[in-house]
Amino acid sequence: MIHIDAATLVDEPLTLADVTVRAARLSHGVECYAYALEERRVEASLDVDRLRADGVVPGPLWGQLQRGETVIDEQGRALSGADYRLTARRARKLVVAGDNDTPSLLGELCQDADALVHEATYTEAVIEQRGPDNGHSSAARIAAFAERAGLAHLVLTHFSPRYVSHPDATPSIRDIDAEAREHFGGALMLAEDLAVFDLSRDHRLYRCE
Repeated sequence: MIHIDAATLVDEPLTLADVTVRAARLSHGVECYAYALEERRVEASLDVDRLRADGVVPGPLWGQLQRGETVIDEQGRALSGADYRLTARRARKLVVAGDNDTPSLLGELCQDADALVHEATYTEAVIEQRGPDNGHSSAARIAAFAERAGLAHLVLTHFSPRYVSHPDATPSIRDIDAEAREHFGGALMLAEDLAVFDLSRDHRLYRCE
């Protein structure tokens, strides 16, 4: 088991077999962080047109080149797999944040991210009542940040219990949803306990049923 201090990841990313993990400090009453998980092993395809143009005969060598190996072909040439590999897609990237009253702290971490999971504890009206240093974000503030950051997907979490699930209640969770949609034009989802989401290889976030 790996034990790493979160603060270390701010300056020194952790490279694992399948993901790279980075962190950013957030603004809350206690020490709190956000984490970016970026995919490392992206499948690659072969540049078949270049192989044929270079006279590399189809066969086992193609498989070795696709794996990134360096091989010697029938003509005695040393061929590097890196020269013939095409990235099939860009790496997936997900950012998951803890409690945070300053969304802009996520700016660098969210670059090229596909999705952000972030708390929206209150609506803006409640934030204004409680003051800006309450340690939490409003739906409006995090949604506006996600829009500026160009994120395609935003998952909101950690709602104050005052926002009940009954649609006819006041206030209700629909207030969070409506406020966020006023500021964010991407795919918006409100998380629930035990909800499971999947970030597909085509960079779309789905809620698993």
